[in-house]
Amino acid sequence: MKQQTLKSPFTLKGKGLHTGLNITAKFRPAEENFGIRICRKDLPNKPTFEAVADYVSATERGTVLENGAWKVSTVEHALSALYAMQIDNCLIEIDGPEIPILNGSAQPFIDAIEQAGIKEQNSEAKVLVVTEKIEYISESGSKMVILPNDKLEVDVTIAFNSQFIQSQQAILSNLSDYATEVAPARTFVFVREIEPLLQRGLIKGGDLENALVIYETPMSQRGLDLIAKKLGQKSIDASKLGYLSPLNYHNEPARHKLLDVLGDISLIGCRLQGKIVVFKPGHTFNTQCAKRLKNKFVPATSTNIHAMAFVHPDAIIHSNVVIGPYCYIDKDVEIGEGTVLEPNVTIYDGTTIGKNCHIFPGAVIGGIPQDLKFNGEKTTTIIGDNTTIRECVTIHRGTASKNKTVVGSNCLIMAYCHVAHDCCLHDHIIMSNCSQLAGEVVVDDFCVIGGGTLVHQFTHIGKHAMIQGGSKVNKDITPYVLAAREPIAYCGVNSVGLRRRGFTNEQINNIQDIYRILYMSDLNVSQAIEKIATEIKASPEKDEIVTFVTSSTRGICRRDKK
Repeated sequence: MKQQTLKSPFTLKGKGLHTGLNITAKFRPAEENFGIRICRKDLPNKPTFEAVADYVSATERGTVLENGAWKVSTVEHALSALYAMQIDNCLIEIDGPEIPILNGSAQPFIDAIEQAGIKEQNSEAKVLVVTEKIEYISESGSKMVILPNDKLEVDVTIAFNSQFIQSQQAILSNLSDYATEVAPARTFVFVREIEPLLQRGLIKGGDLENALVIYETPMSQRGLDLIAKKLGQKSIDASKLGYLSPLNYHNEPARHKLLDVLGDISLIGCRLQGKIVVFKPGHTFNTQCAKRLKNKFVPATSTNIHAMAFVHPDAIIHSNVVIGPYCYIDKDVEIGEGTVLEPNVTIYDGTTIGKNCHIFPGAVIGGIPQDLKFNGEKTTTIIGDNTTIRECVTIHRGTASKNKTVVGSNCLIMAYCHVAHDCCLHDHIIMSNCSQLAGEVVVDDFCVIGGGTLVHQFTHIGKHAMIQGGSKVNKDITPYVLAAREPIAYCGVNSVGLRRRGFTNEQINNIQDIYRILYMSDLNVSQAIEKIATEIKASPEKDEIVTFVTSSTRGICRRDKK
């Protein structure tokens, strides 16, 4: 089978289901091996990314893809149509945050594809051929089984606690039947769900023209009229239960769920040959299955995993990742694009590592907390983008207290450092060799912690602070300062560091004036804050310091009087 693209571009315009914005989507032909990519042409630099499971960020009432500023909602209907028509390469350009809902089905996309035409290309299509039974089961009772088959077939069964949709089945035996048997099936919603969805800022563009609305729980006429008004609809008779518009098929909800399954499974990034049987599908479950399929069976681009490394089959490894020998990657782990793991790195369950990180030998990330209260609860460790973790660093997962330990982006954690459970390190932080953070420490942006420093639990270190090596920190360290010694003490403003980061002399002088009042006067903290509020001119730095001091729970470090 050869790859395919569109013969000519086409444009569709309509409302976004959730934003209600008028959005234009242009579908363009693309070169071989391009994949399906979506461009947000309304954003600076027009970010464009491939529509793959790696980017799924939300699944409430639709599938959302997100990578930084690039975010696209309600992708499933367009992707379903492209997948069913076996379009391998296409660029979708949109001028808003979602693909238009149109009439709530895939029919407008199918009609446009058929009118634009399909062009066969020279390269062979990438196909995931299922050779053995694959089974996924969720805790909520959803189940997907994929069986070997000579073509793609889909069999979907839905089950709702509803007098109108108790159990329905839909089957697609041939993709050639998709246009007539599946594409016209519309998305559906129960009237009882509409008000909560509107309160969460969703379905602002929903109406009876783009959704099959099911009214089964009796309401007052006034209540139903209020919902109709919010949707821009005419009054609906509250005494008549049932579908509020005619059905296209007796099992239209099940057929639409089949449509959604194809759209979500397309996120594996290639065609699939096999029979998909799904019970109780939904976007969350569908996309989780797509992620696991893609990770286990679809080779990531240029990823290099050493033969002597152990990578759990359910771990998510993005493209261009290098995993050295003797690494151990646990089950619920995700490693971002371009990250390098040197030999002998251990990544435990519940860890997410961002893009372009570099982790050196002996590092252990996501380990079990050294906290007697920890009872095996499911918690996480999160590492941001572009962070370097040197040799033998240990970073423990969260506990029930905060549920997660976080190390931000662009950090450097030097050799033999320790970050305990529930710590939160923000961005651009340097921890020098052998510094140790106890549990639930917070370190704000651009801090530097000197080698061998010990930081007591629950301590807060303010942004742009610098702590001298060998210090013992048992009080909160205010922003922009130098701190040192035992007991820890204020030693001045970190003026050299601030200048390196672009602070002006005026800003630095303003910070110094604040600390003269706070530390060099005979006032207590409350009196000093009052004086700062009245005598120091307004600035972001003033707000940062005052907020930090007034919210400190451990108390701030005092002035060094030596």
